[in-house]
Amino acid sequence: MSSNENTSNTKTLQIGVFSIILVFLSSFFYTSFHQSLAADDFYFASYLKKYGIWDSMQLERDQWNSRWTSLLLNFSLLKLNTQFSHTFLLYNLFNLGLSIYFFKTWSNRFTKWPVAFAGISAAILFWGTFSIGEVWFWSCSTTAYLTSTLLLAILHIRLANQLSVKSGILLAISVVYIGGSSMPVALIGLYLLGRRLIKQLKGNQENVQWTILFILLLLISFLYLLNGEGSYKRQLNFEQLTLSQIPLLHLKLVTLSLVKYILPQLGFLLIMGLPILIIPSNLPPIKASKIIGSVAFYAIQFGIALFIYQGIFTYITQDISAARSFFPINFLLVLYALKTFILLHQYLKGKVKNQFLQILYIVIPFLFISYSSINKITKDYTYRKHFQEVLSELENEQALLNALPETGLIYPTKISVDSTYFTNQHLKLYFELTKTPVVNDTN
Repeated sequence: MSSNENTSNTKTLQIGVFSIILVFLSSFFYTSFHQSLAADDFYFASYLKKYGIWDSMQLERDQWNSRWTSLLLNFSLLKLNTQFSHTFLLYNLFNLGLSIYFFKTWSNRFTKWPVAFAGISAAILFWGTFSIGEVWFWSCSTTAYLTSTLLLAILHIRLANQLSVKSGILLAISVVYIGGSSMPVALIGLYLLGRRLIKQLKGNQENVQWTILFILLLLISFLYLLNGEGSYKRQLNFEQLTLSQIPLLHLKLVTLSLVKYILPQLGFLLIMGLPILIIPSNLPPIKASKIIGSVAFYAIQFGIALFIYQGIFTYITQDISAARSFFPINFLLVLYALKTFILLHQYLKGKVKNQFLQILYIVIPFLFISYSSINKITKDYTYRKHFQEVLSELENEQALLNALPETGLIYPTKISVDSTYFTNQHLKLYFELTKTPVVNDTN
């Protein structure tokens, strides 16, 4: 192939890769632009009608939920949203920025197109999320799991290099947030920082002072979370298991999580990871045996992580983790999928010279993400139209409501025919109604 043909082919592939990223960013921006309160958000927003941000956090921390830093951020967002309608848009763009920053920082050492790699990886993470609306577009959930997990990933990768004072201070703030955001993410943070410290003390002691400081800050923030009455009161609602009951139940729940969350995502990851195969890199070619060994190692590591992580929820709730609290495992799954595609890229390096096949690696995920975006955004448009009607009815103190259609990307406010259902009660509290709203079951 001549140099002109090679340049033309490279430009074609770049346009294709950035077209996929553009479709992803368009659907993300559109959904973020139209995000509004959903489900439990109404419950938290009702606090702010009587109390300030800090007092609201303390009340919730002592009543039901002790995740103090994520509560502070959530209440701050809800308060700001009453004065600035695009609060959630900016917050979502912040989370998107965190994900792109992580993937760009991670890929800088091996890819020639770090921005393209980061954009595709962020798209894979977003579309590969077990429940997109629940994780990305639901304020009380996003503040607890998505933001803290992304901050933890950035912390882990930044500690591999020398930190400046400015970077250290920013990461210290992040560590405080991680420690108080949710118990599972805080525990992962303690494990990663502890492992990092041991590694530093044994060899290169670069950033060891920062690591020690981060561990202390995370512990203090985490202990303040554990000291809240809310988590203890919440725990009283769950059955206490005996040691003999845990193993069998845990195996059952791990299997269920594989079937419900992991297996359905594998086909999607296979499609969306195709562009990674043709993004140029500095990595050397490898043999097929290297792929088999590495993927087997990834599978074992992921299996252990899943087994341990689900164990937290098996003991506390006796149930499978919700998609939102499973995001750290979700993130790890995407990371291992990306690593697998990087290995495939190395194996195919110099072997895939057919331009049609290279373009196919772009066209397939482009069509997939375009169809998915249009389909889900169309559903969201219909949902928002009906939801606005429901909100108008609630503002007029109408208690009998029409059922809402399903959503695409945004998180739904599910209103039940049962007046005791938690969302019904949240709406009654937020709109200060005398009667509890219910769905008209004759619809």
